[in-house]
Amino acid sequence: MKNRLAIFLLALLAVSCDRSIDFDTISVTPPSLTVQVEGVPANDTYPKIDGATVNLYNSSDQLLATGTTNANGRVTFTKAQLVSEGTFKAVATKGTLTGDGTTPYMLLNDGETLLIVTIE
Repeated sequence: MKNRLAIFLLALLAVSCDRSIDFDTISVTPPSLTVQVEGVPANDTYPKIDGATVNLYNSSDQLLATGTTNANGRVTFTKAQLVSEGTFKAVATKGTLTGDGTTPYMLLNDGETLLIVTIE
């Protein structure tokens, strides 16, 4: 009886080690960084700045890309422009107004990161 129990437990252990389970992918969003440029608040709203120039730098202060914000005050940088994982600094300017912001560490494996920069 003990031998049968031991064989049963070994068989159960062998079957439970199968790790070839496939999981459905629900959503894959290409990695990107969207910078939203806003002005100083007026009447509890932050005006979106159209036509601002945004320079994107890596943690070594190397310029990676430059973009111009759209009517919603946004510019998006793709994974190809971000080059490699890390933190990124966005410097936004329009006329005499300027502002900057730094992202948290980005792995660049999935999803869009939003960085809001206020220029004054």
